[in-house]
Amino acid sequence: MKKYLIILLFSIFPFLLIKDLPLMWVRYFFVTIFVIFLFYQTFTKYNFKQLGYFKPTKQDYLFFLPMIPFSFLLLMLFIRFKLSYFCPPEPLTILEKIPTWLYLLIYALINTPVQEVIYRPFLINHLEMVLKNKKLIFILSVTLFSLLHLAWGAQLVLGSFFFGIYVVWWFMKTRNVVFITIAHILIGLIIMYFCFI
Repeated sequence: MKKYLIILLFSIFPFLLIKDLPLMWVRYFFVTIFVIFLFYQTFTKYNFKQLGYFKPTKQDYLFFLPMIPFSFLLLMLFIRFKLSYFCPPEPLTILEKIPTWLYLLIYALINTPVQEVIYRPFLINHLEMVLKNKKLIFILSVTLFSLLHLAWGAQLVLGSFFFGIYVVWWFMKTRNVVFITIAHILIGLIIMYFCFI
């Protein structure tokens, strides 16, 4: 029963809250979840290797390589076509309160690593404790990660779903989130830059 509650707390409950939160509160929410997660991690004796942060292998480098041309393509599409399609439906009012560089730094250093730890090693490891079906674990992880982006509109949910397919497959092969986090930061910063700056 405890395992089910942990999965609920860290993976399902957050996206239910986020879909109704104004976007300016989403970052504060992630900071709170990060603090809760750190306490949980401290009391359960998780180490960085169990959380997917260890020296990348050659396989990690190979899985990361497609992210470079994909990010470049995304950048070119935004520049050429001014893709506002991926931008959230409401403006980020938090940008009126803090400098843009600080917002992007919070995104890169707090929001994205928290998402990656919770929705890759933490969620997948806990799902594997209660489910034996790898395909179901894969689908649940991808779906929950994509639904986390509901506050930004259906188009980003769809984009997150396809990104999630690749990175969940990648994580299940390597159990390492170092390059997955870097890829997530890179793609997220491109989208944020063209949507908000």
